[in-house]
Amino acid sequence: MTRSAVLIVAILVALIQACTGLYLPEGIYQIKIKNLLLTELRGGSARYVVLMMPDSTNPGAQLWHVSIGDDDKASIRSKDSNLFLSFEKPGYPNDIVTLSGEKRDWTLESTEGGVFIETLEEFEGEKLVAGISPLRIWPPRVALAFPQKTPDQAWSFVRVEDIYEQPRQYRLPYRKAELCH
Repeated sequence: MTRSAVLIVAILVALIQACTGLYLPEGIYQIKIKNLLLTELRGGSARYVVLMMPDSTNPGAQLWHVSIGDDDKASIRSKDSNLFLSFEKPGYPNDIVTLSGEKRDWTLESTEGGVFIETLEEFEGEKLVAGISPLRIWPPRVALAFPQKTPDQAWSFVRVEDIYEQPRQYRLPYRKAELCH
């Protein structure tokens, strides 16, 4: 193949990805809303929970492997425990997002405001999205909700390679004063 043919194929692939909204290549990511990172934490009774936390000293708990299948469905798996982002079936609004050994597929909808993680199943005719739980607790949990397309539901996916190649602007300082605001 000539260079121009390779360039044309690359442009076509980019256009197809842009049109379908799938611009995330498979890889390892930090996933965040606002300045909080999706974090797995081992709770009591060897149970794992999903929280939103600032950057931690245990970066493995904040790294997620995103796989995009041929059917454009995505699975999100913790790099630390190999458990999948999931929820109890059937999903209802305000259900807490958990981790499970069973693979759960999601739809990733890309918009200018961010990426929305949607369930495949519908509740009352609508797909639910994962976002910050409305519960007033610290650290915040992740819960399902009707799509409002608000900043509390818009996720950013930052590839791990990008984090280490860029200046430390991607890394959030972990100070007690920041946790209180």
